[in-house]
Amino acid sequence: MRQLSSFFGKLVLPMASSFLLNTAVCIGAYLIAQTPAQAQSQKITDDYLARAKVLHEKPGSEQEVIRLTNQVLAISGSADAYFYRGYARSESGDRQGAIDDFNQYIAINPKEASAYSNRGIAKFKSGDEQGSLEDFNKAIILDHKYHSAYNNRCIVKTVLGDNQGAISDCNQAIAINPQFAGAFLNRGNAKSTSGDKQGAIADYNQSIAINPRVANAWAARGIAKYQVGDRHGACEDLRRSASLGSRSGQRYLPQICQ
Repeated sequence: MRQLSSFFGKLVLPMASSFLLNTAVCIGAYLIAQTPAQAQSQKITDDYLARAKVLHEKPGSEQEVIRLTNQVLAISGSADAYFYRGYARSESGDRQGAIDDFNQYIAINPKEASAYSNRGIAKFKSGDEQGSLEDFNKAIILDHKYHSAYNNRCIVKTVLGDNQGAISDCNQAIAINPQFAGAFLNRGNAKSTSGDKQGAIADYNQSIAINPRVANAWAARGIAKYQVGDRHGACEDLRRSASLGSRSGQRYLPQICQ
């Protein structure tokens, strides 16, 4: 798999759905009360979903999120349970399982942009660039201010060789969110791939200024500096990227700076 997953940032979760909230069903002017057993089942699903929502942000909790959402899905067809489980599966490397769960979520909530974007991430990580592009297109149609989807599509277009389309998408992401460090990084990657090394370095500068802990921005700038003849600057950046955990920095540092 291409080492682009960290550029996406965290998966975006949907708004809380009615599956978390409803304790009765309103039909016309009538309320249908739940039986004690139904109320108990609802409480269990609410509790499990609340725990899954908290745990999804904690690295290493993927299996617990999957366990909790499995429990929910054994009781009800909760859309949010499919979403959280899809996220956990994607993070744990089960790309097809993640895609299957996002398919289920989309079947219930077909107008939720974040579901298409997150399914697109899972497809990209599984090697289906064209499928991921289609999902990011759909997410942007549903929400034309969705800066993360523009950024994700920028990455895919760069991989597919559409550098100008990638730059245009990252421009859109930056216009919506001028403090989006990842979009500057990915626009820099597209510029570098198209041969504009100085333009790429300028974008990497912006990314680092916004968030100096983005390890891949230091690595990308280091490589670009080396390509324009600035070996000293390249080695400084690669050392910084390696110290922050960048695999690219760790890979190129001994090759360039020995």
